[in-house]
Amino acid sequence: MLQGHIDCIAPNGQLYQFDGEIRIAGMKTVCQLTAKNLLLRGSKLKNVEWVVGLVVYTGEDTKSMKNGGKG
Repeated sequence: MLQGHIDCIAPNGQLYQFDGEIRIAGMKTVCQLTAKNLLLRGSKLKNVEWVVGLVVYTGEDTKSMKNGGKG
């Protein structure tokens, strides 16, 4: 089993901004996360053999929902 955690910025409406890192237990290496690593709600991947996914924001905290400007 793989264990670790993600440190990242709080949910916001900036669709093309994301800064964070994945820290895996027992490893000194940290994997940086940027907007290039982020798939927005409703996105589809095509022509890939495999993918590893992780949900960071859910519900009303998704970037798409925050960007929608409710109210």
